[in-house]
Amino acid sequence: MCLNQRKDDYLSSLNRLKEKVIRSKFPLNMTNDMIALASNWEDRLRPPKCDKKEDQQVWTTSFPHLLTLTQKEKKFNPKAMITYKRLLDKS
Repeated sequence: MCLNQRKDDYLSSLNRLKEKVIRSKFPLNMTNDMIALASNWEDRLRPPKCDKKEDQQVWTTSFPHLLTLTQKEKKFNPKAMITYKRLLDKS
């Protein structure tokens, strides 16, 4: 599912998601419940409320051995975190 700024685009994306989920043999009752819940979700377009002082700093890396921060790095920025990003195979 992609990000949508307009409600019509969002609902269209939800319908495409629903069709895909049904083709994947997910339970129909659960699918209909979740799509109904998501279609009425109005706060999805607002940015999360957060204090700028508390924002986390996220770095991505495709090198698994770099996923752990050193003590010095943690001390420098306690809110920092690292996440793994797999490189896409272009072959």
